[in-house]
Amino acid sequence: MRVTIKDIAKLADVSVTTASMALNNKKGVNEETRLKVLNISKELDYHPNKNARSLKTYKTLTIGLIVPEITNPYFASIVECIRKEFENLGYTLLFGVSGDEIKNEQKYVFEFIERNVEGIIIVPTNAVIADLSHLYYLKRIKMPFIFLATKYEGIPANCVMTDLYNGSYLITKHLLENGHEKIFMITVDRRLLTSNMRLNGYMDAFRDMKKKYKDEWIYETLPDFEHGYEASQKIIQKKPDAIITINDILAFGVLKFLKDIKIKVPEEISVAGYDDIIFASISETPLTTVRQPIESICAKAVELILKEIRCEELTSEIYYFKPELKIRDSTRQ
Repeated sequence: MRVTIKDIAKLADVSVTTASMALNNKKGVNEETRLKVLNISKELDYHPNKNARSLKTYKTLTIGLIVPEITNPYFASIVECIRKEFENLGYTLLFGVSGDEIKNEQKYVFEFIERNVEGIIIVPTNAVIADLSHLYYLKRIKMPFIFLATKYEGIPANCVMTDLYNGSYLITKHLLENGHEKIFMITVDRRLLTSNMRLNGYMDAFRDMKKKYKDEWIYETLPDFEHGYEASQKIIQKKPDAIITINDILAFGVLKFLKDIKIKVPEEISVAGYDDIIFASISETPLTTVRQPIESICAKAVELILKEIRCEELTSEIYYFKPELKIRDSTRQ
């Protein structure tokens, strides 16, 4: 079995990033560590693929894609859309699931480098404080990469995403216009871009409607079904008129809890999600939500990464796509 850079890093008791920097004679590695990594690589007769061929001239027609998870249909849809786009262009897609952990994202980045991908599309994790050395390394070796759905602050790279602010504004304004006042929001850590943009939309809708919200109406948790259910147990004690969540999976957790305690939706409490995954329209109580234009976002992501591979797109911009409010039976009108 071929020795990989991960094997070298493990034996040297360093990160993959450090091992790679040592092997490529980069600054930032002390001499003792560098020699240790180099000696291990010689002992194992390690020959990295990226040194065997020039990534600029050798075309593998292979792209890497990293997503946080695939249990949420939103991310599964991204994978499928990206796969179809590249398949139609004759490319092979390699993809990894980070499990929403930065160490796994790093692992896949270096695996993709080992496999000579021509570019990488990254859907970031929900890490607030993270070791992003693998992304700086991609910059140093001039590996094309872009962000999809959100981005890491401070990393200069193109990003394609929905205007999360606008979607949150639309759903909050819709609820306020229909008589809801005590509107709670279940979100992730508000320091994250995906949370911050939605919260700004939520707060601005209150301001524009000349209404007031309370900070205690904002509940931070993890973005899955179980935490939606758990958050509802605490929020219900404060007698909300409505609950907005930052994805549909959280909203389904809310709906399940309300059903379990026999609270009628939307007669007693309105519930709204975000994403418009496939189950939103066919659930027992069809879910009011915000549709993200996944097909358009993915098509743009493919266009951008191919331009970067051809050195045609060297900017660092965020490309926003307009969301669409989908009003269904889970909100009172």
